[in-house]
Amino acid sequence: MMLDCKEASVVWALSPLRTDTRVRKCSSAKDWFRDLFNHDEKDRNGVGAFVAWANKATQQYWEFVHANEILNVNHASEGIGGDFWVPLQSGFLKINVDAAVDPDGFRGLGIVIRNHDGSVYRTACKRLEGDFEVDVTEALAARFGLEVAHDGGTNRIILETDNLKLFSHISKKHVERSSFGRIVADIFSLTCSFESFNCLHVRRSGNKVAHALAKLSLSCSSDQVWFEGYPSEIGTIVNSDFRILN
Repeated sequence: MMLDCKEASVVWALSPLRTDTRVRKCSSAKDWFRDLFNHDEKDRNGVGAFVAWANKATQQYWEFVHANEILNVNHASEGIGGDFWVPLQSGFLKINVDAAVDPDGFRGLGIVIRNHDGSVYRTACKRLEGDFEVDVTEALAARFGLEVAHDGGTNRIILETDNLKLFSHISKKHVERSSFGRIVADIFSLTCSFESFNCLHVRRSGNKVAHALAKLSLSCSSDQVWFEGYPSEIGTIVNSDFRILN
């Protein structure tokens, strides 16, 4: 509020409150508002109007920020991410995650964890029942992937997703008030257990193995985890990534 600032005092004097900040000397903004509110009816009406305006302005600000984030994500969709699975620095593991939707009300989560040269470290499938939105399901896949990595004792992680909203929120450390935001908060909690963590975006063409696992999950009756391997049904897709790498 800068009550002691000369420039700010001019603004307060010209505001609808028409108040002189030099008259009321209080130790905190809370005490200052209480004193202002209790002074007389004119001040009370002014404070009420000011608080209502401040609440509305704050709401409009956050609506603008949220809309701008969506706009930035949409603008970035053509230039962000890669078309292929890219090898990484030795000592790191990359988790690729994806989700699939079944018209019967099931959601499939697929994850593949590979080391720096592309060798498969873990693959996993998980089927969920529920009418989750696409972004929520993608976030659930990311959380599942980090849980599998954590259980495997890995410390240096790169998470890769083809969902732009998820990538944007993780990269900007943004948690919105929604089901999606609560899952993102869980993701942030999980990342604290790793020595190193980063999130990257990849185009869908560079996320084929995770996508195949997500589709396969829809036919699984329980969670499945493969150690240093993968289900035979996706062998061709895994091998095609190796041909690209080599």
